[in-house]
Amino acid sequence: MGQEGKGAPGTLNTRNTPSIKHQSPTHIVVTGGPCAGKSTALPLLKAHAESLGYNVILVPEAATALAAMGITPLAAHETNTTAEFQLSVAKIQLAAHEAATQAAHRSRLPSIVIHDRGLLDLTAYTSEQESILAHLGLSREQASALYNGVLHFTSAAIDAPTHYETTSNKARRESAAEAAALDEALRLSWSTVSPYWVISAPHPISFETKLSRALIALESILNAGTHHSQEHERKYLITELSTKALSRLPPPKALEQWYIHSKNSTTERRVRASTSPTGLVSYQETIKSADTALTRQEQECTISQEEFFAILASTHSTELTLLRKLRYILTTPHHRFEIDHIIYPQNIWLAEVELLDPTDKVTLPTLLASALEVTGNKDYSNAALAASTPHQ
Repeated sequence: MGQEGKGAPGTLNTRNTPSIKHQSPTHIVVTGGPCAGKSTALPLLKAHAESLGYNVILVPEAATALAAMGITPLAAHETNTTAEFQLSVAKIQLAAHEAATQAAHRSRLPSIVIHDRGLLDLTAYTSEQESILAHLGLSREQASALYNGVLHFTSAAIDAPTHYETTSNKARRESAAEAAALDEALRLSWSTVSPYWVISAPHPISFETKLSRALIALESILNAGTHHSQEHERKYLITELSTKALSRLPPPKALEQWYIHSKNSTTERRVRASTSPTGLVSYQETIKSADTALTRQEQECTISQEEFFAILASTHSTELTLLRKLRYILTTPHHRFEIDHIIYPQNIWLAEVELLDPTDKVTLPTLLASALEVTGNKDYSNAALAASTPHQ
C-alpha cells in the first residue's frame, strides 16, 4: 500500500503519470453504504485517472441496471428471491469484469477498470453469498483476487445523519439505521482486499474534501508497489485485547517474513509468504526506506514461490532474520486497522493504521482503546522484532 506525498488535506500534488507494474488492467471497486457519494465521485475518479494518462473503463452498478429494467427483489410481480436477484447481479458483475479486462488489453494506454460495486458486495445483501460465488465457479478468495483495490465511501447515515436522504435515488429505500448497518457489512466484506481505503467526511469536513480524499486514495492504489509509493502509518502496542471481540473479526492470515540485512544499507528489504485462512499462499518482495517516523517509501512486488526460495537460498544465514505473525483486519467508519499477533520471535500484539494524510487524526476503536502509540519507536519495527532474542 502506498500514497504519493501531498500537501494539506484534500489537495493533490502535480506529478508524472504513475508507473505501471503490469500490462493487465488495475481493477478498483467503489463501494459503500447508501447515500455515500459514489454516484457523484465516479465521473470525477474517471476524469482524474484519465488526466494521469490512463485509459479508464467505468463499469456501472449491476443492481441499478436491473432495477431500470423493472427487475428488483421487492417488485410485486417478481418471483425472484433476494438470493436469485443477487445471483443475477453477480453474473452481470463477473461478465462485465471479463469484458472490461479484454477491452483494456486492446488499449495502447495503461488501463484501469473502476467498478461501481463488486462481487463481495453480496455479503451485505444475502446470506447465500458462498453458494452464489460457487455457482459462478469462484471461491471468496478468488472473487477477492479479481480486484486490485477498494474505495469504500462511508454512508451519510454515519458521516452526517442529518443529511441522509432517499429522494436522490429511487432505488434507495433504506432507513438511516439500515444504511449504517449496510455500510458496516460492506466494510467487513471488503476489508481483506488490499489496498483498501475508507473515504469518509466526518463533521465538519465538507463533501468536497471527501471527494478530494477519494482522488488521493485512487492515486495511492495506482501507485501501490511502485517507486511513487509512500505510506503514512501509525503503530500501536496492544496491552489488552478482548478475545470475544477478536473472534468477530474475519479469520487471520499467517505471515512469514524474512528480513535480509546488508551492512551500511539505509533500506529495509524483506520477502514474505502470506497464507490465507483457506491455505492459499502468495509471495511478495518489499523494499522500504524511512523518510520520517510516520512516513516511508515502499516498493512491493509479487514474486513466485521459486523466486521466494531462491532469494532465501542465495542469502547467507547470518544476514537473515525471521518474523512470524497472524494478521487480523478491523475496519471502522474512518480507518482500516491491521492487528498483528507476532508469535515469533516475540509474543506481542501490534496494530497499524495507514493514513491518507500524515495529519489525519486517528480515533482508536473500542477493541484497541488501551493501546499505546509506538509510532517511530524502532524497537517495535518488524525488522527489529525479527532480530530480537526469541521469546521463551
